[in-house]
Amino acid sequence: AWWQPLAEAPLLAALTALPATAGGRTLAPPPLAIARALELWRAGAPSLRGDGTGLRELLIEKLTAAGGELRVGVATELVSGWTKLSAVRLATGEELGAGQVVAAVAVDELVPLLGKKPPKRVVELAAGAELAGWSYAINLVIDAAAVPEGMAPTVLAVADPRAPLTGANALGMLASEPDDQGRVILTVTATVPRVGADTAPPTAAALAEFRAALLERVEDVVPFAHSHLIVMHSPYDGVAPVVPGGRGGYEPPAGGPARLSPLWRGNLDGGGGLAGAPYATGVKNLTLASPQVLPNLGLDGELAVGWNAARIA
Repeated sequence: AWWQPLAEAPLLAALTALPATAGGRTLAPPPLAIARALELWRAGAPSLRGDGTGLRELLIEKLTAAGGELRVGVATELVSGWTKLSAVRLATGEELGAGQVVAAVAVDELVPLLGKKPPKRVVELAAGAELAGWSYAINLVIDAAAVPEGMAPTVLAVADPRAPLTGANALGMLASEPDDQGRVILTVTATVPRVGADTAPPTAAALAEFRAALLERVEDVVPFAHSHLIVMHSPYDGVAPVVPGGRGGYEPPAGGPARLSPLWRGNLDGGGGLAGAPYATGVKNLTLASPQVLPNLGLDGELAVGWNAARIA
């Protein structure tokens, strides 16, 4: 076909895969995930009013209106009785009776909650998903004058198309519209690759090194970003917001650091390569609502997983 040489071009292949890689929860996304990401970029993602906080408040309102109760605690054990889950034990020792448990965590986080002899099926599911890295983002508030003329609101940058789309080699940039004071929010996203066999999140020193390399790449795309910087802040690395030259007027989000979102590399052979871990874990009354269920669809997949897990429960 006439398009075959284009599809085999390394740079085009890398830029085509990058949206799905950055937006999903796995590395090396399958063709269907790439097609879905490109369709969302072409048509736009469905609009949700508010942000994650608003969505959470809406969910709480629905639950409480139906007679539900909101409790916050750290789960230490899923208590079984007569071959099925019957309660969730908290760190305080309190037990909350449960007719259904919907677990929005990675499968490997369920294993220690299921006692000394966790079900074989859950252990197998946990072993089938290999941690590949973590998603990272940093926000730069800069003067609109620093944005190169003609730069698109969304930019994909790849230094070496033949190398993995991780680290500072591949990044995405989202530029907001200038506000009434001529400030632009530049959100930079990239993947922190897993190094070696260690599955622990990167240390503060490793994250600082990654951040420095990423900012150096940003300068290649927006050469005057640093000299026009107003505030620089990432929710993930716990570093205090950088406000150069005493220039304020823009408040970064409170709290943090947030947990880095893991990326997976596993046996994703179901549903055209989109499906990962199943909703059913082999444990009665336990439904999985993890990012590992539809990992290649990112937030889009997580909303679908949450909706379907609620229907199952």
